[in-house]
Amino acid sequence: MKSMYRRIIVVASVFVLVIVTVASFFSIRITMQEEQGALCEQLMQAARYAARSAKKEEDLDHIAALMGARVTRISLAGEVLYDSGGQSGYYLDQPDVIRAISTGAGEEISFTGRLAQMQVAVSVRQGDSILRLTKSQTVFRNGDWGLFAALCVIALFVMLIVQLRYIANHAR
Repeated sequence: MKSMYRRIIVVASVFVLVIVTVASFFSIRITMQEEQGALCEQLMQAARYAARSAKKEEDLDHIAALMGARVTRISLAGEVLYDSGGQSGYYLDQPDVIRAISTGAGEEISFTGRLAQMQVAVSVRQGDSILRLTKSQTVFRNGDWGLFAALCVIALFVMLIVQLRYIANHAR
């Protein structure tokens, strides 16, 4: 009889562990989405401010330093007019830039790697040029957390089934 109570406690513990794992997964996912949205909003506000008020390269350098972001000014022809990172490239094919050309503003979030680099890019059209701010952060991708949670749930479900079978076999 004592063994049966232990098994019930083990099964209940596994059940609680499953619930905690699933709740943690959803909590982490919601937090990541909130952080992504907040970062996009901050960068968009900085880009709009810079588009309105930055007249010289020093102003753009100041905004880049304050935001910890890379600031790039691109002509509608694709020429890089200014880049706080000192790099050049072709940006007119970037989704945020394409949206900024057509609607006035655009944003894009992309991920690379297993321990992902999340890059947020926002662009604002300013007359005949585009002002683009990009910032990177290291995060886990949502899919990685989903895979982790799924594996935990499967492992715990298998443990639960084994424990229930044991209880059923010993109850007879």
